[in-house]
Amino acid sequence: MVASSLLLLSSFLSALSTALLLVAVASPHWYFLNLFDPDNGYGAGAVSGLWQTCNGYGNSCKAWSGSDVPSWLNTVRAFSVIALLSSCVATLFTWGYTRVGSKGQQIAAIAALLATGT
Repeated sequence: MVASSLLLLSSFLSALSTALLLVAVASPHWYFLNLFDPDNGYGAGAVSGLWQTCNGYGNSCKAWSGSDVPSWLNTVRAFSVIALLSSCVATLFTWGYTRVGSKGQQIAAIAALLATGT
């Protein structure tokens, strides 16, 4: 009984982790740059994410494309998408094994969660 409750809790937490990772990958607000001129009291800002950059506090956005994309950003994109996909697979396996799995399959599901870091 305790093992199945823990597996159900881990399934919920895995789904929550996957949802938060999805929001993080899709968000244009990975970092914020605020440029403020104290002489005239005027400031300008920019936010940037994995897929787009926005100037003027999000009023004007453009997608990262072509030669604008730094090489490090492509690496971050790749690892973020791989993490999201593996988290989705681990969550699906865990939910499935929670419902119909044997003890061995439930242990495998927990091992999959630990392997993906969710």
